[in-house]
Amino acid sequence: MIFRIINSIAMMLLATALITLGGAQAAERRGGFVDVRKLPGESCGVIESYWLAPHVYAFEGIVGLDKESSFPRRRAPSAGPNTFNRITWFSEKGEVLRQLAFNSVQPGFAWTSNQVIGINENWSIPTAQLASESSQTIATSDSRLMAHEYHPSPGRVAADIYLHGQRVNTIGPFATHRIGSTVHLGADGSGALVVCGNEARTNAQVLAWDTNGVLKLRVECALGSGAAIPAPNGRGALTSWADGGTNVNTYTWHTAQGKPRAMDINFNPHFCGWIPATSQSLFSVTLGPDSPSYRLIDWDAGQIRWEIPCPGNGHPLAVECLPDMILFAVAEPYKPGAWSGSGWIFQLAKKDWIRCFYAVNPSDGSVLARWQPTYPYRYSDMRQSFLRLRDKVYYLTPKEFVEINPGDILAKKNGWQ
Repeated sequence: MIFRIINSIAMMLLATALITLGGAQAAERRGGFVDVRKLPGESCGVIESYWLAPHVYAFEGIVGLDKESSFPRRRAPSAGPNTFNRITWFSEKGEVLRQLAFNSVQPGFAWTSNQVIGINENWSIPTAQLASESSQTIATSDSRLMAHEYHPSPGRVAADIYLHGQRVNTIGPFATHRIGSTVHLGADGSGALVVCGNEARTNAQVLAWDTNGVLKLRVECALGSGAAIPAPNGRGALTSWADGGTNVNTYTWHTAQGKPRAMDINFNPHFCGWIPATSQSLFSVTLGPDSPSYRLIDWDAGQIRWEIPCPGNGHPLAVECLPDMILFAVAEPYKPGAWSGSGWIFQLAKKDWIRCFYAVNPSDGSVLARWQPTYPYRYSDMRQSFLRLRDKVYYLTPKEFVEINPGDILAKKNGWQ
């Protein structure tokens, strides 16, 4: 095991060194910037378009050069005279419902010159109504709930909660946490935040609110706590450890009743999601360059329900937790048969890769079904994700989106096996 880890680390370092050396030899320095052009000459325009959500298409274009760097700005920080950014909403029949210029886009919402607009719900909030003191704004991917965090005065933090575009509550203000924790939203719209319990900042508290922005939890937590992850409907919250040391892999479970429960989740844990309406969360853990494994943790029981390797032993692209299954999109090596197809040659590993889908049973971690394309398809853009909108589940790539029917998965229909 130790030899395997050392060998993996050595291969990673060697690959990094070769890439760096090759890039340095091939790169031409222009005005202090590394020349990363893919075409000769000066770039005069760049276009990028992608599915932002089901039936919602985003288009970003830039014409002209960034005169300061002599390179085209692939993502302008705000709309300007040389940018043309548009969002188009379509009906299910393909009719254009509306179009809107935007400055920047984030999950669930977009900024325009004077308002915030919902992507998957038709609401808008004038930016003049939003508090602007060192603020940040986040929303659920389905656009149902938005949280606008701000600092009404030095050392104080608050968050306005908007439901369907209407402000329904304000969390705080409270004394800011010394590490600077920020608001985190769950997929269902529940939220959490770590604050200090007094002005002297000698203790810390974790807050959690439900899907309607109503505060449900306010209990003490460790002063070294970092980010807080809300459980479904604010029934509890997880806090990570931000002070380093031997606790970097430790998460602590907090509820309104009972003593906090800490668990060490080695190695390099990454939170993936909650099984809806439960206190069971999915984490990925990774050691070295190998594919991650996944652990489902029951926080009320204080135990790991199961642990499995990444389905297909490939590279996970997206994960979505549903009540009766966990969906995985995985890039895995293609095993050619009589016809291997063109495939996508993964530049570093020199292998053919395909995107497959797995459904895993949340009860025991077993694979319920698998779907793979008949032939390998080329996919180089990593912008892809699952998205739940009300009672439907979608998978989005820049060029296509599909609705996934859980009934087909359980019945093993339409290619699911």
